[in-house]
Amino acid sequence: MRIARAAVILSTVFLVPSLVWLVAGMFGLLPTNHLSIGGSSGERTLASVAVASCIVAAIACFVLEKESKND
Repeated sequence: MRIARAAVILSTVFLVPSLVWLVAGMFGLLPTNHLSIGGSSGERTLASVAVASCIVAAIACFVLEKESKND
């Protein structure tokens, strides 16, 4: 249960800045070109971090909900 809560918190910590940077990068307010990995754009890298954070948080919330019903 502690691991699931930590996963939700850590996912949120990664999600919020990556979304802010992604939106700011799309409007040209922050540079994203130095985040490019292996030929993909920096926007794609930031979006991948945001999506992965959402998926991890969803799985952790599912585990927390399942454990709370069992108690």
